Amino acid sequence: MQAHPFLDALPYYEKGYQEQDRAVAMKLVEEEVVRSGGTKLPNPSLDEFTTPFKISERMQNAVQAAGRGEKLQSININRYINLQAPGNPGSLMQSAIALEYLRSREDNLELLKKHGESAWKNHIDSLEEILQNMEREIQTTRKKSQICNRKRKHYQLEMGEKLVDQESQFGNLLLNSIQCRVATLLTSL
Repeated sequence: MQAHPFLDALPYYEKGYQEQDRAVAMKLVEEEVVRSGGTKLPNPSLDEFTTPFKISERMQNAVQAAGRGEKLQSININRYINLQAPGNPGSLMQSAIALEYLRSREDNLELLKKHGESAWKNHIDSLEEILQNMEREIQTTRKKSQICNRKRKHYQLEMGEKLVDQESQFGNLLLNSIQCRVATLLTSL
């Protein structure tokens, strides 16, 4: 079985070719060369295709695997056949929208880079001012609530004393009333 460099350079290797298959493939290659404006190919020898440089270890492994009849898994030419634009008819519009979004995002990032630090410092300063105002309000509210609680306590103590006086007066009046009734009952007997 004669090896032919044009046929062996195909991007896959399935099994050993029959001479008849090689002849048919070579004929198709020659017809295509003539049809595309080239000349008929000479029958090259293997010596013409030897390389003066060293083949990489990966390539040597691939050649050895091909020699054993294994398929090369890393080469897939299906993606180069019948190429179609990705996506659907609306993809162009979606891409345009995404591009505009990214442009506005880029503008925002440039503005942030240019003015962001000062804006951030101003925001932090305003937050600190708000915090100080809130702390002042809390202190004022605490003072007012302490004053209110003291007044309430003073009022409750004052009312407590008045209540004790009223209770003792009521007790005295009740005692006087009972003594008057007993005296009245004793005199009427």
